[in-house]
Amino acid sequence: GALKNCVRDAVAVKEALEKLGARCRLLENVRSVSTLMKTVSKWAEERLRGSVRIAFIFWAGHALSHRGEMHLVPTYYSEEPASLLKLKVARDTVALQSLINLVRAANATCTIQMALDSCRNEVKLKDATFGFTHGANAADAGNGRVDIIYSTAYGITADDNSPFKESLIECLGGSLVYGSLLEFWQDVTHKTKALSGGTQQPRLDLGSTKDVTLLPPPKQDAPDPAQSLSSPLPASPNFIFFSYIIVQPGVVLTWHIDYLTKHAALVKGMEHHLKSNFADW
Repeated sequence: GALKNCVRDAVAVKEALEKLGARCRLLENVRSVSTLMKTVSKWAEERLRGSVRIAFIFWAGHALSHRGEMHLVPTYYSEEPASLLKLKVARDTVALQSLINLVRAANATCTIQMALDSCRNEVKLKDATFGFTHGANAADAGNGRVDIIYSTAYGITADDNSPFKESLIECLGGSLVYGSLLEFWQDVTHKTKALSGGTQQPRLDLGSTKDVTLLPPPKQDAPDPAQSLSSPLPASPNFIFFSYIIVQPGVVLTWHIDYLTKHAALVKGMEHHLKSNFADW
């Protein structure tokens, strides 16, 4: 049936991503397969070249599965009013793998995030089932730095007042954008389930490695060594030396002169050594 909130949801997710510094492109009411393919291709060529870490695609709308492969359904896939019963897979749909290929053509190493806010219930079509495939053997399940995130479990209708979108936006404003992608999407899953009263639980097919994060760790200024100490350094000490010589009355000390000279030199040397070693104390 008609989805009333898809554009609003896409705009909200775009704004949340832009707050994190992402450069987004919004495509509303996709009119045809060629429009979607050309737009994604141009976006990938313009935005994903070079050292881009993450390619994030959020789809709000209809989708279906066909022979283990996921397809997106443009809003106006034909000149006639939308009718799933008349839909022709491949002619009127866009295989998710085709979008992945467009991204890979522009960037072979980035991690791809495909967040799909779509129903996964089934209807009787000639050559497809409405929703997404179930099981690890799906043709384009998460693999090779590709994460596919479904807004709900297989066979379940996603709420048009999307708790998945609300949870995603909340998490995009949280600290887990610096955590692993697994932790981030698990948080989205828990929040979606709670917000929907347990009726909608996203499913994750993650192919990215555990060390990949949505955002790189924030840079921190080097700590000031003087401020990192628990207590301030004491002031430089002052040394005062005293030398005592006991002279016995009536004794001639002329022969002690050499020893007194050596003693004075020793004391002077100790004073110089201590002051130089503790000058910065």
